[in-house]
Amino acid sequence: MKESLIFTYAMIKNEITSSDEFIKSTIKAIVSIVAFTLLYILLFLLAIGLTILCGYGAILVIAIKPNFITLALGFGLASMGFMVLLFLIKFLFKTHKTDKSHLIEITKNEEPKLFQLIDELTTTIDTQKPKRVYLSPDVNASVFYDSNFWSMFFPIKKNLVIGLGLINALTEEELKAILSHEFAHFSQSTMKVGSYVYSVNNVIHNLLYDNESYENMISKWSEASGYFSIFMILAVKIVSGIQWILRQMYSYVNTRYLKLSREMEFQADEIAAYVTGSTPLINSLLRMELIDYSFNNTISFYEQKIESNIKPKNIYHNQFDVLNFLADQDSLKIKQDLPQVSIDDLNKYNKSKLNIDNQWASHPSTKDRVEKLKAINVKPSNAKNSSANSILNSHIKRQQQLTDHIFKDVEYSNNNFKEYSPSDFINEYETYHIDNSFDPIFKGYYDIKDIANFELHQFLNDESINFKSLFSSEILEDVIQYEANKTDIDVLTKIKNKEFKIKTFDYDGEVYNSKHSATIINNLKKETKLLKEKIHSNDINIYLFFKKIEKDNLKTEKLTTLYKNYFEYYNKFENLITVYNDISEALHFLQNNTKFEAIKTNFKQVKLIEKRLKQHIDYLYTNQLFKTIITADIDKVLKKYKNANYTYFDNNSYLENELEILFTVINFYQHIISKGQFIVKKEIIDYQKELTNYLSI
Repeated sequence: MKESLIFTYAMIKNEITSSDEFIKSTIKAIVSIVAFTLLYILLFLLAIGLTILCGYGAILVIAIKPNFITLALGFGLASMGFMVLLFLIKFLFKTHKTDKSHLIEITKNEEPKLFQLIDELTTTIDTQKPKRVYLSPDVNASVFYDSNFWSMFFPIKKNLVIGLGLINALTEEELKAILSHEFAHFSQSTMKVGSYVYSVNNVIHNLLYDNESYENMISKWSEASGYFSIFMILAVKIVSGIQWILRQMYSYVNTRYLKLSREMEFQADEIAAYVTGSTPLINSLLRMELIDYSFNNTISFYEQKIESNIKPKNIYHNQFDVLNFLADQDSLKIKQDLPQVSIDDLNKYNKSKLNIDNQWASHPSTKDRVEKLKAINVKPSNAKNSSANSILNSHIKRQQQLTDHIFKDVEYSNNNFKEYSPSDFINEYETYHIDNSFDPIFKGYYDIKDIANFELHQFLNDESINFKSLFSSEILEDVIQYEANKTDIDVLTKIKNKEFKIKTFDYDGEVYNSKHSATIINNLKKETKLLKEKIHSNDINIYLFFKKIEKDNLKTEKLTTLYKNYFEYYNKFENLITVYNDISEALHFLQNNTKFEAIKTNFKQVKLIEKRLKQHIDYLYTNQLFKTIITADIDKVLKKYKNANYTYFDNNSYLENELEILFTVINFYQHIISKGQFIVKKEIIDYQKELTNYLSI
């Protein structure tokens, strides 16, 4: 184990060696930049040639016989070349600005301890200090800058964002490790390469997808004269050809950029490890998912309380309580008042045997990062295990300020807010958690699976069946493996169909060529079929086991009724969710720049699906199951939507207010039907829990 001293950057550089993968990724990234540059120069020269040719042609046309028609044709021809050239240079004037509305800027005078830490880290890592420092309400740590094409040539100082939701659940040393990782990126010699590839990516993305103003210009110029429109059609055809070429280049450049990004993450982790030791960064990475979940879960809890006019004074106190409540539910160890998450805890429900290099991921998996950090194994020295909140001058005031920031746009009925005391909050949250989860007595058996339909009029024949065997760790492993197999089959099918373009993959520790995916799929399907049959048989035995307890002690048929209700809704759910999937897919075009005629055609398809959606919304109102799910706010939006006849697009413009209502309705609809499925399932599980009172477990 290497001792973590107060490393200087020179010492860190001596310790760190670039891996073969890192060097290969850097070279490939540089090659991709050169390839794009050569391609772009070629396209640009051809566009200039076309512009000159069109201009010369325009002069000849007008010179033949100067009149209105030849003048119009000449202008149209000249504009064709100009529009193609403009398409290729429009990215030069595009600036990317980060939305800072959710951020609060802080200064050195306000937070001297935090800025002192930043100064120490940037000196140690030998990198620039951030231009500005912001606090965000969420679980986050990142660096950003407003950029344009010229950023490649003129360095821009970066801004640092630190999430208060993250600070709230770390020790001071863990926060130091995360900030070291962020600053490490900008001390990397390959950062400039990464910056160039990132800029090239943005250029291609702009040329492919950011064309709304350009298309509006083409459209207006075409409408000016029928003569112009002929040449604009030709210009659009040429631009479409250029975009096809760039689309191939985008995939080529992007995969190399993302590969380099993943390698740079590993190296930034290594640099951070030499600053703080491996353990603080490992602990923070492993806890990150739980921190994020606890924060979002706390937000969700208060979203349910808006109608009751309940608002938190300090949501970060609540987040911390939720974090430790969830840790207790999962039997996690607590150290320095924080949950200690192991890699086994993180991968508890991950039984996949398939391992592929995700070429579209910008970050490596947490598992891979932790393994690399353990291999480096730098021992922490003088670790500060106090809460990271202590780095802030007055963290309580900051937390209250950011809490107000989170809820500033929420519409409450009045300003007489109710607040929970700490004890009341945890009691209310526990009730909320119980209402939205299944009893732990069943050991997570129902958490990731549905209950498949079966014949209800059966009797228990095997008297040896007992509660422990029905919910054993072995059967839970089967459930997890079954779900993992289904996911693996789906991914392998995409490899087989060449939707995922990879040459090799790792399955169960063995390396396979992509052409062998079909064989593994067949073997997996056989294994999955056996698991499905075993789980299905266990589901039947669970029902029969509890049915016998009910019959012996209560003489009722409630369990059969609950299962019947569940199966009926399960069958209905397939139709309900199909409408949601169909309309979501039909609206997918909104994510891209689409031509006006195509937009009109797409919305005709949306309107057809919308009829089915409204019919299903009517059904929701007729079913008692959804009565408690459809709150007053949801009811107001659904009824407004049902009684309206929105067009979503008019005068060549999207009607943003109408689209906002549509997406709100779609989200509400999905929430209602999913919650309905959860309720009918929970009714079974809660009743089975009641029946366990007649057992000695």
